[in-house]
Amino acid sequence: MVRRLIFFLFPIALLLWRCPAGPPTGPSTDISRELCANCIISPFEDTTYVFVSRWSEISEYEFEDIVTPEMIINPYWDYWSISNAKIRIAVDGKNLPVEEDSVRGYKEFYRIYHYYYYKFPNVDVRPGQHWELSVYHPDYDSLYAETVVPDSVEFINLPDTIRDDSENLNFSWTDADGARGYLPLLSFTAINDTGKYWSVQIHADFTDEGDGVYSSSSGYPRQNTSAEYKINTMLKEIKFCYDEDKYKIGDLSQFTSFYLRFYVYSLNEALYNIQRWEVQPDELSGFNAPVRVFSNVENGSGILGAFWRTASKKIIIDKEFLIGQCQ
Repeated sequence: MVRRLIFFLFPIALLLWRCPAGPPTGPSTDISRELCANCIISPFEDTTYVFVSRWSEISEYEFEDIVTPEMIINPYWDYWSISNAKIRIAVDGKNLPVEEDSVRGYKEFYRIYHYYYYKFPNVDVRPGQHWELSVYHPDYDSLYAETVVPDSVEFINLPDTIRDDSENLNFSWTDADGARGYLPLLSFTAINDTGKYWSVQIHADFTDEGDGVYSSSSGYPRQNTSAEYKINTMLKEIKFCYDEDKYKIGDLSQFTSFYLRFYVYSLNEALYNIQRWEVQPDELSGFNAPVRVFSNVENGSGILGAFWRTASKKIIIDKEFLIGQCQ
């Protein structure tokens, strides 16, 4: 289940790993000495990773005739990531031990690359923690960032069971301390007495476009503290996912229990604002390159962000009703 939920956060994670190409708009600065540091503080991981890279100009590429937009904004190339930096992370004033590591492999054109990163193992992430990040390197300006892990939410008036589709499924929750926005997610799980289960993600705005085409724009953070799901539409999505997976999982009647569980990710300001990126033409390359509009890193660029996840109780779905709707 965690893997499916993390998949929804993956686009946010990709943005956190990217640093803009070329100088920012506004007053001129010496970008040759500026670093970019990105770190997501996750309660799901016992190791926290810090990615440090530098600014890059398109002229630095050896293959200028075949440069792609992805190459311009992707810091995975070896001369973008920074090694031998001194990284300090402190949680509530206590320094964590750091290890430097790298990934070695091949990219396009058989180019060998090293991607360096820094990791802090055995980290116990908890709501309310105050995190500080400092990066030092003799060839670049030092940078600093701080953030607080947001708190959990409390769910309001959740039903115990679903027996028909006469009403919509409405979720609401309280505001969490330290949260700027929320990412609500709903999962459906079928399980039998042997422990075999099947689980899928449910979208609030799953739409049947006709001719076997379905769409959804869910998965984006919001500031409001409620979400609504139409039960009949939700069942259509479950049936759609089941039709795709039934050759692997078999008949739904083999499962003895069916339930929904609602998750709310509390996002601090950095993670909430990471979606606020603009796209504008890059004069040098002619490509559209993302331009950072939010950073909580002082004397540099990047993001130090954190989130917390709250899980609701199980909401049982009547087996006879569900199977009747999905067959």
